[in-house]
Amino acid sequence: MKESIVDINNHQYRYGYDPDSQRTRYLGPVGDSPELCEEDFQRLFLKKGKWVKVEDPEQREAIRDYLYLLVETSYAEIGGHSKVKTPADIELYDVWYVLDHDQDELPDAVLVGRDRSEVGVKLGAIGTDRRRESVNLAKEEFASLTKTVAWGEVSGTPAASLIKRDVPVVTDPELVKELLGKDIIWYGQHPTEPPDSIFGRTYGWYGRKIDDKETIKLIMGIPGATR
Repeated sequence: MKESIVDINNHQYRYGYDPDSQRTRYLGPVGDSPELCEEDFQRLFLKKGKWVKVEDPEQREAIRDYLYLLVETSYAEIGGHSKVKTPADIELYDVWYVLDHDQDELPDAVLVGRDRSEVGVKLGAIGTDRRRESVNLAKEEFASLTKTVAWGEVSGTPAASLIKRDVPVVTDPELVKELLGKDIIWYGQHPTEPPDSIFGRTYGWYGRKIDDKETIKLIMGIPGATR
């Protein structure tokens, strides 16, 4: 089990990822830190099973480090998230959607993004405890947000998940360039996938350099949606 120590309300707690159960587990306080109690989190998640937009600074401070652990766990297999490298990096995002769907006191999934003013909320990271139910709920919420109030730059499995859920694709190369503010190579059709594949049937693909390597991506969702 991979263990981590996080700070919550100026106290330290141990968490670990259990590969057998594929979930993050609370392991207890460090030193003289008080035991973490369910009531501390119930004030954040009064509606069990409902996504909550967390905006209060004190509430964010209470869960920031644990949310980082969810993101870290979710991106571990691909070498980590490109921007979220430390708990403080969660604060690069000003929009936080958090879900607690089970009987324990801890968040089970998170979606974070940036409010880009006139172009709307750009979702930037997803995190879960990797249980199947948590992952599916996060995918459904990501799709729901991108169909209504947000957008995101996606590739690979997340892109396939949104395509299957009929999330709209941005197909205007000039709009893609405007949204990203970065150089891209516009392809339209996927440059390598077979035409009859899920990616081959989708129009709107472009390439851009990330760490000197081209990554093929889509922008999906509704940029500039009224919130």
